[in-house]
Amino acid sequence: MPGGNVRVMVRVRPMLPRELSYDAAVEVTDPDKVLVYRSNAEFKSSYSHVFSEHAKQEEVYQQVRDGVLSAMQGFNSTIMAYGQTGSGKTYTMMGPHELDLLTARDPEHMLPGTWASVGVVPRALADLFKKVDAVRQRGSARVKVVASYVEIHNNRMYDLLQPYKKGMGSRDPYDVMQRKAALEIREDRSGSTHVPSLFTVEVPSYSTVLQLLAKGNSNRVVRHTEMNVNSSRSHAILQLLIEQWPGQAEGPAAAAGTVSSHGVNGEAAGPAGMPQTGGSRAGGMVVRSKVNFIDLAGSERWNKETDMGSDRISELTAINSSLSALAGVVSALTGGVARKHVPYRDSKLTSLLQDSLGGNCNTTIIAAISPCVNAFEETVSTLKFADRASSIANNPVVNTVRDVGSILALKEKEIQRLRTLLASFMQQQQQGSPESQSQLPELNPFSSTGDLASGVGAGTLPAGASELLAQLEAAKSALELERQWRLDMETRMQRGPQGSAQSLPPPSSSSMAMAPTPAGLPSSASTADKGLAFTTQDVSKGGSWGLQEPPSSFGALNSQGSGAVER
Repeated sequence: MPGGNVRVMVRVRPMLPRELSYDAAVEVTDPDKVLVYRSNAEFKSSYSHVFSEHAKQEEVYQQVRDGVLSAMQGFNSTIMAYGQTGSGKTYTMMGPHELDLLTARDPEHMLPGTWASVGVVPRALADLFKKVDAVRQRGSARVKVVASYVEIHNNRMYDLLQPYKKGMGSRDPYDVMQRKAALEIREDRSGSTHVPSLFTVEVPSYSTVLQLLAKGNSNRVVRHTEMNVNSSRSHAILQLLIEQWPGQAEGPAAAAGTVSSHGVNGEAAGPAGMPQTGGSRAGGMVVRSKVNFIDLAGSERWNKETDMGSDRISELTAINSSLSALAGVVSALTGGVARKHVPYRDSKLTSLLQDSLGGNCNTTIIAAISPCVNAFEETVSTLKFADRASSIANNPVVNTVRDVGSILALKEKEIQRLRTLLASFMQQQQQGSPESQSQLPELNPFSSTGDLASGVGAGTLPAGASELLAQLEAAKSALELERQWRLDMETRMQRGPQGSAQSLPPPSSSSMAMAPTPAGLPSSASTADKGLAFTTQDVSKGGSWGLQEPPSSFGALNSQGSGAVER
């Protein structure tokens, strides 16, 4: 089972043409050891794996593959690339800048050698959707995958899938930053963060998510610098949310994907490798996991010999500041003493990475370094960060929560089943005992328990009917408690964290239990049900950020949406 500390790998990129006049300063001494040296200093350390400058993209992906696919078992997963600008982070995650990601939709028919240059993210997406398709074809579960893509530029967060404000007209490249709609991170009283108004897309296939990835990359901020012709000037975070309902077959409508600014509607399902629980809805449980792909902007040295301009200076300052905040979080998590405070709020980047660092997640960091002696200080700084990060202890667990809509439907069907059985049983008693017909009321399967009890004293009910009536009352009480709790949660989410009132405690497992069928009575057909559909403009809550759970039981909703929240 996945778990343990953050996994850290190091990748040494090849020398660039501009570096050929310098000496090499990095040597991979073993598959897990690296040595960095120059005339008067050296640094060496060990990691989970070290890739030499000759490593292929496929080799890198195979080392992170298990962590990515653990999401299909219900674990959260994060793959993060870290390093100085121009060290090969985006190449590792996506592939070369000139690669058209849309050509990767059909790897078997790509030009020879093209797939070999594709990075970790397209390979991981291809593998994930192979697993999703396998679950759907088996019919053992329903699966839904929802995607979002954001960037953090100058410590402001923007949606890469829908970056521009509405009604702003044509996209003037000279006024692009003024017209971008910045997103905010909100935190509820429990400390969970969410991103209101985040644009999310349900993606039914690998081809669809690849189109979104290509669109998002085209909106990302890129600049020509001395270190890199196409330098990414923002932190980019692609997140996939995978929802799975074990024990429910996939339907044609469920497989269809929709794109909506109102968020996600419907449900999803079925974890590969997860133990299947009994029942038509697996006990009203949903397995929910997320996968984060994070391409960090690179740290950069201040160049006093170049007129960098105000925009460039602002970017450099914001990037280095957010990476310093990230280093501060790592330092707090690995300080060796009982930590009282971890400064996640120091930047938007660290706010979004709360689960990935020291939380419920399988996290892998790929530290990209340059082999050139001219980058010795930056390389050593990157490796020291990697050393500290490898000591972070995460606690990944399978994420299963109650599907409130399913539970309500199950209870309502159980109440109806008990009513029908009670009516049938009492009618049989009437037919068998003519003298008791004057004592028993006319029965309706849809009558309330109060109607059934009125006119029939406790002493005149047969033993089996009394037992059924008691079970019916218990089921009604449990359903009413569930409805009250759900209404309370909806009210809290609509008010927001500041205006929320004292909430009811969630119903206990005993109150949720279904009443058994009494011995000797006919049983009804197996219970089946459908969950509730939701519409909202907020994709919210989450231990790390907005897209952890969709509105079907996902997080804080604003006044424009409604839904049941499951913690």
